[in-house]
Amino acid sequence: MNAARTTLFLGLIAIAAVADAQAPGPTSPEPARLGDILIQAGTAEYPGELAATGAHGEALVQVAVAADGTLSDASLKESTGSAELDASALRIVSGQKLRVKEGFKPQVMLVPVVFTRDSVTTLAAKTCAEFNQDHAFHTAAGRSADDMIVFDMATGILVAARGFDMGMIGRLKDARAKTIDGCEKKPKARFLELYAKYAR
Repeated sequence: MNAARTTLFLGLIAIAAVADAQAPGPTSPEPARLGDILIQAGTAEYPGELAATGAHGEALVQVAVAADGTLSDASLKESTGSAELDASALRIVSGQKLRVKEGFKPQVMLVPVVFTRDSVTTLAAKTCAEFNQDHAFHTAAGRSADDMIVFDMATGILVAARGFDMGMIGRLKDARAKTIDGCEKKPKARFLELYAKYAR
């Protein structure tokens, strides 16, 4: 088992320990949703060449979880917009075995697999040209820019650096729109610097 796969497996084990606490009631229409599995670009599951095209996002995988924690019958409930990433998400989840508590009852669960080409350590170097690729892929997949992972990550960095105030909520939504526009006009600019400027 390679390092990336081991990390994924351990992540599944960690979230499975509380799976029965998140299980839906008998009348709930939605299966329990486990915590996100984050996949960074540059791994076998998310090659750098694919990330460089702008492909990213969340695949929501539905699985049957047996009483012993074995996952089977993985199927795609929500797509990333990339056939390659969707196939990778199914491979990541299929055949895994969760550590479940005694008395765990078999059930269907949802496993979100999130593919992100950025990290807190790489975001400062991200250019607007790279962001523009992300944005084009994201919107082509029919998703709102408000749902882009990169904005959530950048917001976390800003809050950590500046603290949070209630006025920031309104500024951040406006900053996202201005950053999208600014990056289109200045592809050589740094994404995080532009976002930070507009979020002031």
